[in-house]
Amino acid sequence: MSNASIKLVLDQDELLEYFTFQSTFLGIIANVPASYICCGLNERFGLNITTSLELKLVSKSKDRIQEFPVYSYDLPKTESRYVLYKLKMDGQDLLTELKQFDYLLYIQSEQYYEKRLVIHAYLNTIPEIQIVKSFECSDIKQLAYLIV
Repeated sequence: MSNASIKLVLDQDELLEYFTFQSTFLGIIANVPASYICCGLNERFGLNITTSLELKLVSKSKDRIQEFPVYSYDLPKTESRYVLYKLKMDGQDLLTELKQFDYLLYIQSEQYYEKRLVIHAYLNTIPEIQIVKSFECSDIKQLAYLIV
């Protein structure tokens, strides 16, 4: 009997390429809970973005470990995916390059550009949302931190 072990190698470049394929982001400044944004998107676009209990992003600093909740929805029978990242928790930023934003919405879809325009326009109609800014994947340097 052999005690052979299998070593799996994660190809981060390939993972990043898949993550950025047909994808875009919207940065959001809003002093509202994430559930408020999720509910609005769900009602307006027929989505089901919810808290993902198994998906969390973890940031480690010198003195503490901070978990950042992730809200997501994968559209059935399609390649479409929506992920809302909460970028601030207890005074700590998930991505220092986007520290002025409260949330980041990831949109992955064949029609990502059109969906971004429609969702951007919708979010601009919500009075509690101060700013919505579009980002291409190439605009965000710390993309690897967002892969869930």
